[in-house]
Amino acid sequence: MAILNMMFNENANTVFINEPFTYATMPRMHQTMVRLYEAAHTLKNLETPTDVARALNQSQQTINNWERRGMSRLGMLEAQKNIGCSATWLQTGKGSMTYDASIKTGNDTANGLNDRMRVLLEEPGIKPFAVAKAAGVTEETVNQWLSGEITTIPLDQAVGIQEAFGFNAVWLVMGKGIPRAAVFDDPRPRPVPPKGTKPKKKTTEQADPTPLTYQANVAKYREIPVVGRAQGGLPDRIWTDGDYPVGATQQVAEIASADPHAFLTPVVGLSMIPRFNPGEFALVEPGTEPELEDDVLVRLNTGETMIKRLLSRRQGIRLGSYNDPEVFTFDPADVTWMYYVAHPVPARKIKNRM
Repeated sequence: MAILNMMFNENANTVFINEPFTYATMPRMHQTMVRLYEAAHTLKNLETPTDVARALNQSQQTINNWERRGMSRLGMLEAQKNIGCSATWLQTGKGSMTYDASIKTGNDTANGLNDRMRVLLEEPGIKPFAVAKAAGVTEETVNQWLSGEITTIPLDQAVGIQEAFGFNAVWLVMGKGIPRAAVFDDPRPRPVPPKGTKPKKKTTEQADPTPLTYQANVAKYREIPVVGRAQGGLPDRIWTDGDYPVGATQQVAEIASADPHAFLTPVVGLSMIPRFNPGEFALVEPGTEPELEDDVLVRLNTGETMIKRLLSRRQGIRLGSYNDPEVFTFDPADVTWMYYVAHPVPARKIKNRM
């Protein structure tokens, strides 16, 4: 049987090979995709990458990117919703491949959104105003969720709650899955044990096979500066010989990035909803070469700047949006620079430099 070559040459254009994936080639790709293909075959009998792309409503190029870099957080949630595999298992490889399907769906009036919001707010330290801030809504909206006046919550708002408190976004939206079994970097400080105390060793019986959280590599966390969008857009050169980028404000965010020239810029406009929402910030990493279907920050020679999706480099640079069908095509000579955008950063993480 022919096998799918999962390795891609960065110096050449690659063709999406749509043959059945095999275990002989899976170890050569990112482990989250190895687990996705395993779950797709086991749970849905999907045989090819195209089948998986279609099931997740993703382009083939996005699947290619995931094979090299790993799945995105929203991609894992989509896989949990559409294929039935656990987002935590996709991320860590631990616990059950499937989520707990015994929990009632969100359409069941006995377990509606208002009940799930009560479960969320029963957690110590979680208040309605904090939930509103995490979701990007008003406190009145949270109260309407609680009362049952509003019976649905958009996925992007649920993802904001997940990022802040660790409650599964798919569970919040649909009532499916385990409430706390979600991919989650807990931003809240952890208690520091008193000096002289030794941590207790976990026995085999105490071990939890499905961790609810995982710790990010704190060594990569540092202050990333915010570059403001002055009238006329961003400057033609972000970094010079100084310690801070041109146009840097007094705002920073402590987040992880391996790019020494990474910076943040405010998100304006509605064309990139739900991936990027107004009021959020975009983490830009100039050291990463953008690929097709990546999000990019583009500056034109006119000074105009925009966050878009890179659709094509053939016969010009073609850019698109998530919330707008219009496609823009620019001559490469009209583009001052085009930088890779890693992910959105919520406004709550932005602080003033001390």
